[in-house]
Amino acid sequence: MSAIRERILARRDLDDLRAARDITNLAAKLNEECEPAQVPQQVTAFSIVGFSPARSVIMDLLRDLAETDSPLAPRAQALLSPQGATYMTPGFEPPFVTQEQVAEEMYNADGTEK
Repeated sequence: MSAIRERILARRDLDDLRAARDITNLAAKLNEECEPAQVPQQVTAFSIVGFSPARSVIMDLLRDLAETDSPLAPRAQALLSPQGATYMTPGFEPPFVTQEQVAEEMYNADGTEK
């Protein structure tokens, strides 16, 4: 069972919204539970440079930095690795949900509840 579905089914105050298939208000009620938190974010060198026209220059700089004895070298090495590096970034716990996610987790294509 998905986390979204579990959260909805655990709350009796959402029964009427669930029965009415009111995905807008179901998502809104779930999002009221969200609290600011530090959440892990996986980052790789490619996620930083993406399709930037300067990507080759930036990648070269990261590779050069990774080969130095700089205190930043381990971070550059981690970013260049296929696994990347994990950094804590501002976010929300539990994560915000969209109307589309609620619909996908709760209802079949014909509108019946899963």
